[in-house]
Amino acid sequence: MDNLIKYYIKNIIKESFIHEDYPNGFDMDFFKRLTNKSFKKRIEYCDQHLERIANGTSRIIYKINDEKVLKLAWNNKGLFQNETEYDYNINNIDNIDNEDIKDILAKIFDNDINYGWIEMEFARELTPDLFKRITKFDWDSYVKLMWKYFFTVKKDSSYISFTKGQAFSQDPKIEKKMSEDDFISTMIFFLIKTNTFMRDLTKLNSYGVVKRNGQDKIVLIDYGLTSEGFSTYYN
Repeated sequence: MDNLIKYYIKNIIKESFIHEDYPNGFDMDFFKRLTNKSFKKRIEYCDQHLERIANGTSRIIYKINDEKVLKLAWNNKGLFQNETEYDYNINNIDNIDNEDIKDILAKIFDNDINYGWIEMEFARELTPDLFKRITKFDWDSYVKLMWKYFFTVKKDSSYISFTKGQAFSQDPKIEKKMSEDDFISTMIFFLIKTNTFMRDLTKLNSYGVVKRNGQDKIVLIDYGLTSEGFSTYYN
C-alpha cells in the first residue's frame, strides 16, 4: 500500500511540473485527452498555444520552453518515429544496456502512451563550424567515416544511391583519431547496433547541441526512422 501511495504522489508531482513547463493557457489534461484519432485537433491546439519551430512529413516540433520541445505526430509515420525514439532512449537495444548511447541522444522526458507525442530535450542548431569546435574534426570527415563503417559492417547496397558515388577513403590517421573520440565512437556503436535510417545519421539537422555539465554536447535529435520504417512508410 505504501508503494502504491508513493507511486501516485510521484505522478501527481510529475504532472504538476510538466504543466508548469508550458505557457499559460495550455491545458495538459485537455491535451492528453485528445487521442491519436484527433491529429488535426492536436495540431490546432498546439498551434494556438505553442511556437511551431519545425515540421516534416510525419511530425511537427513545438517549443515548450528553453529546455524542452514537443514532437507531435500527425500521421502513422510520426507515431512510429516517436515510439522508436522512446524505445532507444528509455529501453534496451537488442538486450544491450543502452547507457552507452544515452549520452549521445537528446533526452525524452514524457510521452503519450500511444506515442502521439513525446517531450524531448531542446537543442540548439548544429553547424559545421560548431561541430568542428566541439569535436576538433570536420563534419564532412565525420560523414565519410560513418558511411565507411556502415558499408563495412551492414553491407547494405540499398543506400548507394544516397551517397551519389562518393568516395569515403581519407587519411587513416584522421580516421583513427575520430574513432577514438567519445562522441564519434559512441555514434559508430549506435550505427552498428540499431537500424536507424543511415541517411538521417549523416544529416546535419538530425543533430543539435545541448549543455551537459556546463559543456556543449552534440546529441542526436532525430533518430526515429529505421530502415524498416522507411520501407514501410516511405516506399
